[in-house]
Amino acid sequence: MKPGLSSIDITDPRRIRREIIERLRIRLSTSESSPPIILRAEVLVDRLNAMRWLSAQSAGSRGYWSDRDGDFQLAGLGRADMIAGETGHGISRALESVHQRLEFCDADIRYFGGMRFASSPRCDPEWQVFNDCRFILPRFEVVCREGVTTFACNMRSDDDLAAVEDELQRVSLDPHEETILVPRPESRTDRPGRKDWTSAVNSTLAGIREGRFRKIVLARNSTLAFAIPVDAARILNVLKSSSVNAFHFCFQPDRDHAFIGASPERLYRRDGRRLRTEAIAGTRRRGATPEEDERLAHELLQSEKDRREHQIVVEGIEASLRPLVEDLAADEVPTVLKLAHNLHLVTRFRGMLQSGVHDGQVLTALHPTAAVGGAPRSAAIREIESLEPFDRGYYAAPVGWVERDSAQFVAGIRSALVEKDRVHLFAGAGIVEGSSPHDEWDEIEGKIAPFLDLFQGS
Repeated sequence: MKPGLSSIDITDPRRIRREIIERLRIRLSTSESSPPIILRAEVLVDRLNAMRWLSAQSAGSRGYWSDRDGDFQLAGLGRADMIAGETGHGISRALESVHQRLEFCDADIRYFGGMRFASSPRCDPEWQVFNDCRFILPRFEVVCREGVTTFACNMRSDDDLAAVEDELQRVSLDPHEETILVPRPESRTDRPGRKDWTSAVNSTLAGIREGRFRKIVLARNSTLAFAIPVDAARILNVLKSSSVNAFHFCFQPDRDHAFIGASPERLYRRDGRRLRTEAIAGTRRRGATPEEDERLAHELLQSEKDRREHQIVVEGIEASLRPLVEDLAADEVPTVLKLAHNLHLVTRFRGMLQSGVHDGQVLTALHPTAAVGGAPRSAAIREIESLEPFDRGYYAAPVGWVERDSAQFVAGIRSALVEKDRVHLFAGAGIVEGSSPHDEWDEIEGKIAPFLDLFQGS
């Protein structure tokens, strides 16, 4: 339990609100007014479920994050602060601004958000509200860490406390658990369809044979249409229970748009100067029995085509990090990562960032890895933009959070864009020598299976 904090039961919402406002009032009375700083008040709350709390809130600016190991989750509502910018060098500037805000803040204050996959003049209408890159400090948070749950409120020192208190009064603190009914889709549209997919894969294979590429990750967009609007937080709540070994996230800038996912792939984790990252590439579907599962895992480890695809990612990450990281080390051989529907080859890296290297440099060095883009990087991105008939937006791009002394980003894969009564599913497959359009189509079907199963009630 944190020093100075006593635990409050969720059935006493008046006390929770009263103590939050009183703590903010005390912080305001002792803070400097210029320049503005971020203030935070928090209370420990018993029997408050982060995901259930988020699902109960009126749709608007909402967010969610949970780590792959399940030890940390954060649900956020509203905005205490936002930093947005353009991609490319804009992500570095945005992150520099984030760190400037965090320099004199409590260690628990965290901005979370992400960026577009590529800097491109093309931006489909459904992605425009997300900005090229954006990081949000939620107004209200439920944070669960190692069995301790905290309800918190963030505000700038130049905010009006009365307005913040009015926002707090509208926050639901009802512990009632309701049954979540998942709607069924009325239609599905694939972009590209099978014919155009086959053409795109064959075009890529021709470029590989000509020596222009070693690998390109081609993606598909499968759009599900519904009779009613889809609530992103409630869908993620159900998805979370069926997807293991995944980072779960929701970035919802307004009532009608949300980017959600269950990504298995950590782009990097930084604690001080300590850095961890991983290469994930090479895929098989899970087996129907433990025996079949082991056979498929062994087959994946022995597959020359999958090992070659994986090695391209490993080499790309190593080359990107060498100029920035001291004592960079990696697993000698890949192992198998087991998810709910798929098996993947994984190689983990670790090292120490050189003094003065910041998150913007790490992001721009790593993204896009060959696990989501291709090799060589620039040529692959140009080919992706010419072959894919849709805007990736935040799909396969870095999403994550930044604290004063740490940060974590994942690749925004196994993801979906919720847009009113439509859900756009995204997934990709690495095309290398030996790939076939049919097999790669089926691989993508396996990657979107958690969403399909959820909506079809399988």
